[in-house]
Amino acid sequence: MKFNSLVEVVTSFVHTPKVAGDVGNERGGIMLVAPPGQLKTTAIEYLDVFPKTKLISNITVHGLTQLRQDFLSEEITTMGFPDYDMIYKRHGSVASQIEGTLMGLMGEGFRNPAFSDQRVNVTKARCTIVGGVTIKCYERNISEWIDSGFARRFLWSRFVLKNGQKIEEAISRWKRYALEDDFVMKVPSGMIPRNLTDNQSDEVLYQLRFQHDRKLPYIIAQKVISVLMWKHGKTEGWKIWKDFSGSLSKEGNELVL
Repeated sequence: MKFNSLVEVVTSFVHTPKVAGDVGNERGGIMLVAPPGQLKTTAIEYLDVFPKTKLISNITVHGLTQLRQDFLSEEITTMGFPDYDMIYKRHGSVASQIEGTLMGLMGEGFRNPAFSDQRVNVTKARCTIVGGVTIKCYERNISEWIDSGFARRFLWSRFVLKNGQKIEEAISRWKRYALEDDFVMKVPSGMIPRNLTDNQSDEVLYQLRFQHDRKLPYIIAQKVISVLMWKHGKTEGWKIWKDFSGSLSKEGNELVL
């Protein structure tokens, strides 16, 4: 998998709410699963060039509640967590509360926090979540994530860096490694059409066979591909998705610099 393909897929989540079609309002998200130092953070930080995105280092339920108005007004439509492990470095019950709030934002909608007056009628807030998590954190928590329904809200992309020595070689020469970067930001002015053929749609469903669910992730994947096709054209957009899709498999994929 090319680094550019990873970046294109990650940043496409910013625009998935703009894909036309009546398939529900759930936002979902993507989790990048890889060891430390494997460019998860670098890929997620590309979100920072877009309006209405927010990169989060750490947060509490109270902090999410304070942002609720921004979610409703769509001042924030996507949150990125480059180091999602941080949420689980606090008390387990606190982490579970944060996890539950994020589930609401991605899925059925975030209404009242537990400490507010539940008699008040409120509008549901939603947000797309993009995160990076280490393999150790993933393996420690995935059973609970599956049982709680947290896992079914994401595409889970697993990879390892194949030729990381290139970065070390650049450091040995006291240089910063220059990633191959032809990323260009593009923002839609209207709705994005769904352009997959029936055969492509069937192939996507097969590619998701090792994901933790194949309903919401199936919708998410088709929206992502639609964004890629809108930005790059049908042929090139599908090619980018095919390059990325190996990371959704049982064994994951290799990230090649």
